[in-house]
Amino acid sequence: KFTALTREIAQDFKEEAKKLGFSKGMDFSTAKEALIYYLSLIIKLHKKYRLTLAAWESEILSNLDYYLKLRDEMDSEKEFENEMNLFIKEMKELIKKFPNENLSLKGKEKQLYLITQAIIHKYTYDKYGFNSDEELITILSKIILIVLKSNEKKKSLRLVIFY
Repeated sequence: KFTALTREIAQDFKEEAKKLGFSKGMDFSTAKEALIYYLSLIIKLHKKYRLTLAAWESEILSNLDYYLKLRDEMDSEKEFENEMNLFIKEMKELIKKFPNENLSLKGKEKQLYLITQAIIHKYTYDKYGFNSDEELITILSKIILIVLKSNEKKKSLRLVIFY
């Protein structure tokens, strides 16, 4: 049950995630190029921890009541915010590096993070119908850029999903 080892591995995952980013000495010509690079890093990290993530998910699903109790004891909202903020920080950096591409994150932060994470997590376990990392990255980068280029807030995400 959510052993100290599980927590330690989860912490290692978070620490590695903090090291990812656009600003690590790389130079990109377009937002799409930078986003593709960043998504490839996220997928590599998820693959590295694939078995741990799968075990964790299995542990949660096999004892949901225990997990919910544990989540209530922890500051799970703060944990979620911390994880989301790593992603949001990179999206803001992307927008800042490419001002001529008219990208905006305002009002779309949480939804964009949740969609991205859900797709990557599902892909990590069973490839989710994609033939390769590159295929997933191509599609996911298009989704993210459509959302970032949209002037609408929440409605834009519904349009992307049904596009």
